[in-house]
Amino acid sequence: MYNWVGRFKFFLAILVISTPSVLLAAKDPVLFLSNDISTWESYAASMEAQSHKDYEAGLSYVISGSLALAGGLIGESVTSDNLEKATYTIFQTIGIASIGYGAYTWKVGNADRDIYLALSRSKLTFEQRAHFLKVYKLQKLQTERKEKNIKAITHALIGFFSVDGGMQSVMNG
Repeated sequence: MYNWVGRFKFFLAILVISTPSVLLAAKDPVLFLSNDISTWESYAASMEAQSHKDYEAGLSYVISGSLALAGGLIGESVTSDNLEKATYTIFQTIGIASIGYGAYTWKVGNADRDIYLALSRSKLTFEQRAHFLKVYKLQKLQTERKEKNIKAITHALIGFFSVDGGMQSVMNG
């Protein structure tokens, strides 16, 4: 009797190995970006709006994290049950993590904020800034494509080798 699972794993391995070339040939990033670039003014306006959203979201995380931390501290101090104390400790940990994430979102944001601030403080003309953004977006798109391919291959290989002994079952027939 044939081991169909092992045979299909072999075909899956061939598919995984051939997938990157298919994905890389799918779309030329230069053509994709040619209609997707805005002016410096519109980029600056969108970054200012994003900065305001980051402020609101960050402040929200800080407030809710503070409430979770305070609730965890109060709850832990009024109970004598060890299981409840452990639960309140988890609330404290979540609260601290939320405060940290909120502060980061509010004060730091993402890499695009750094680029925006650097460009807005530079002596470059608006046209030069827009040209830099075009080049940056192209590079970012290429990097994201590579990242997606690596993640897809990694996850496929994890699935391939974790199901029924992986390549070992293919070799044994």
